[in-house]
Amino acid sequence: MLEILATSPVARFAFLALLFGVVASITMAVIFAVLHRSGVRQELRQKGVADDIISQALHDLDSESSAYRAGLAQARRLENLDQRTFRQKLGGFLLRRGFAHDVVWPVVDQLWTEARAGVEQREEESGRQ
Repeated sequence: MLEILATSPVARFAFLALLFGVVASITMAVIFAVLHRSGVRQELRQKGVADDIISQALHDLDSESSAYRAGLAQARRLENLDQRTFRQKLGGFLLRRGFAHDVVWPVVDQLWTEARAGVEQREEESGRQ
């Protein structure tokens, strides 16, 4: 068990949260902002956390909102790219974090639409000045 505490910060945080029963939605949101359910499950299994504890922690995870949160900052960095490149880069980013294809692509489309609206709004505002 002590080797879990000496490993990655995500695994350490998740283990300690589970150990002390502090599995509140706000606590788990911090973990899931980086990795999705399958990524967290895999990381915790590698660290020796029991499957029943992992399942309890992952029970209430909302995949779509987690993917959205995870992709939001990355989308801001990519907003000046064309749509094809934006989709490739952001989609790959989310897939590497363990999100499923059926979750990733609708989120990428939503973030693309929001990014384009933000760019257009800023262009419009700068044109008025």
